[in-house]
Amino acid sequence: QEYKPAPVAGYTEPLRMPETTMPKGATVAPQPQPAGQGEPFQHLAGIWPEVIRAVRAKKMSAGIYLEEGRLVEIKGSTVVVGFPRLNTLHKEALESKQNMEIIAATLKELMEKDFFVSFVFIESDDLSRRADTPAAPEAAAPAKKMEPIIKSALDKFNGKIVRKYFVKEED
Repeated sequence: QEYKPAPVAGYTEPLRMPETTMPKGATVAPQPQPAGQGEPFQHLAGIWPEVIRAVRAKKMSAGIYLEEGRLVEIKGSTVVVGFPRLNTLHKEALESKQNMEIIAATLKELMEKDFFVSFVFIESDDLSRRADTPAAPEAAAPAKKMEPIIKSALDKFNGKIVRKYFVKEED
């Protein structure tokens, strides 16, 4: 005899999907994913903050620099991290052999797969700003009065003021 559970009040039998009319042996092709956006990328994107913390634990400066980058894609076995041109120093520092080895080793530990790391420039400077960091008000408002020595240094090195810090002097 076949076992059949007793009916439960308010419960109906689940709907059954109709049989497909596909020929026997036919398979459905997987939907193409955008380049670099497949399952490994989604997994890595989900644990990216953990990758940064692990790198920082091994070498503080490398973790801090990596935090300013953005995961762009995975091309084969290469993880591509993008930096806005404002973060040239970060990109160049991470391209050192020691830092690349630390990041690759961390990726291997967390992803259980060997990866190479590549750093590229990305177009938008907005991507360098973290969501929890408000835009600097100086960027929107023109400078009112600037010390001549500061203006001279900015002109000489083609620099710009990103954020101002004020130190209150004690009397």
